[in-house]
Amino acid sequence: MLYDDLGSRLFEEITSLPEYYPTRTERALLEGQANTIVASVAHGSQPLRVVELGAGSASKTCLLLAAAARM
Repeated sequence: MLYDDLGSRLFEEITSLPEYYPTRTERALLEGQANTIVASVAHGSQPLRVVELGAGSASKTCLLLAAAARM
């Protein structure tokens, strides 16, 4: 993690501002496509590896993990 506690809190606050659209856009894409994304990389006997998508609360990564759990 690159931010200290204060930096992490500030980053989370910034991403929730109406002017900061990337987080909302990424979340919407993942909500709509998480199953397809996971299905396209899951290969039976091979372990599925999920990489954290960036700084923050990992809420978007949870969307991919939930899709993987449904497989």
